[in-house]
Amino acid sequence: MTAATWKGLSDTFKDQIWKHVTTSFIVDEFYKKHIFRRMMKLWRDNRSLVMKEVEEQAKVVSLQRAAALLKPNNIESMDEWLALIKYRTSVEFKEKCEKFKRMRAGRTLLHRTSRKSFARLEEELKEQSENPDLISRSDIWIHAYEAKKKKGSYEVVEDPEIVKMVAGPFLLGDGTRAKGTKDDQNRIELLSWFEMGEEVVAIAKLESKDPNVKVHHVPLGHECWKVWVLDVFEDIALYRPTREFGTLSMAQGSTIAWPIKYIRQV
Repeated sequence: MTAATWKGLSDTFKDQIWKHVTTSFIVDEFYKKHIFRRMMKLWRDNRSLVMKEVEEQAKVVSLQRAAALLKPNNIESMDEWLALIKYRTSVEFKEKCEKFKRMRAGRTLLHRTSRKSFARLEEELKEQSENPDLISRSDIWIHAYEAKKKKGSYEVVEDPEIVKMVAGPFLLGDGTRAKGTKDDQNRIELLSWFEMGEEVVAIAKLESKDPNVKVHHVPLGHECWKVWVLDVFEDIALYRPTREFGTLSMAQGSTIAWPIKYIRQV
């Protein structure tokens, strides 16, 4: 819990967690990335909950006393625990929290698959499809975010605005989606450009490598590619903010410039 970020946890520790998961459950290696992503979310949520309890208790007693009373049993070092509390109660951290609250408030699309992962949704859609190879990330995204006609049904009520947002490049002249479009050939992963490691923050489609192409009225240049943002996993600041967009979630369904060295083709 005292690690600064999920990335700060050692690979050895994460391997031990995965070993525990596979010992307790029958799960394929394919789902490891998705399980760890969910685990990271739970890890963050639990830490936030504990911090809130410490802050509430500190209103009655001192912060030092509250920290001692509520120290989790799995944290051995009191110094590390106090260092974490000091950081989480700092002005710098509070400002960062407010910033991300404003980002979340700007989201307009609701995820409609409850706790079901995209990997599981993809598997179910392919099982029901006559042409499973033609199920693209765009199809999965639309099924995840659009309303269903009735409970238990995978038939969606297509919202023209959502379809336009996620499948805009593949729409035919009459507004219908092109069937069998192999958009996955240009599928790429966007990596975080300001943190160490190779955290995938979004899935996108490569639009152009031409340095002369303009993205929101600004030439692309030689250090970036033009990409269409499809699916956002971690809402971070854009490499080149624009008047319209400042973060990845705000740019979802539109084109942005992303640094080449932080793009991974899949």
